[in-house]
Amino acid sequence: MHMKKSIAYLVLPLFAFMLGSCALGPIGPIDSSTSQSTSSSASSSSSNSSKTSSTSSSTSTSSKTIYYTIIWADYDGSILDTYEVEKGEVPSYSGQTPTRSATAQYTYTFSGWTPTIVAATRDATYTAKYSAYVNEYTVTWVDYDDTVLATSEVAYGSIPTYPYSDPTREATAQYTYAFEGWSPEVSEVTRDCTYKATYSQTVNEYTVTWANYDGTVLSTLEVAYGTTPEYTGETPVKSADQTHNYVFAGWDNNWCFSCGLYWYSETQPTESGNYWHYDGGVATAW
Repeated sequence: MHMKKSIAYLVLPLFAFMLGSCALGPIGPIDSSTSQSTSSSASSSSSNSSKTSSTSSSTSTSSKTIYYTIIWADYDGSILDTYEVEKGEVPSYSGQTPTRSATAQYTYTFSGWTPTIVAATRDATYTAKYSAYVNEYTVTWVDYDDTVLATSEVAYGSIPTYPYSDPTREATAQYTYAFEGWSPEVSEVTRDCTYKATYSQTVNEYTVTWANYDGTVLSTLEVAYGTTPEYTGETPVKSADQTHNYVFAGWDNNWCFSCGLYWYSETQPTESGNYWHYDGGVATAW
């Protein structure tokens, strides 16, 4: 008996040592409530661990970054650029400023985007918009000889008007001119253009005077430039003098001097007017 007790006391410390500091007391029956408490604690710990894992997973899902596609298009629908932005970010176009080719009527200037750019909440398309300016063209007004009379800047589609009084053209010996209009016919402006003045022409008429040798007027008539006049009156006569008898021999038209009216005078007249005389047998104006 003494030996058994000694062995029992020797074994206990060794067992206690193997259990660690949690088993310093004597070994007794295992309490089922203690076992259940330990199991419940472990289960609770596992449950808490599971909740923690679930919470972590939920947090990871909710923080995922959302992106939206932004399209930048020109007025005709052609795509200028496309990229993605984060939700809530205000997109901005980073390409070259869009341009639009001018037409005969308009010149275009980029003026922004439509619709108004806002923070991204969904996929969106922004279209370039332009301000249109009506083109102006140079209208040149020239005279019959291509002398420039005036120039003006006129908007596309407008009908130009000459800014001054109607032009005039100096008469010639043959013609008198009256302004008639412009060639081509004035119409809506669609490009640079030139209009030339046109004139109607009227053949000038001149007074032809048939005069006797002494300047006595025998007849007058109006004759168009370039037309040969014809005397229809009585045959002129000149009275005989002491030395000569005179017979009508015809007309000397050299005195016409470009069809102006000149009167014959043997001596240089003292009054103003058109006069002529013979100088060496040639009709000459005084």
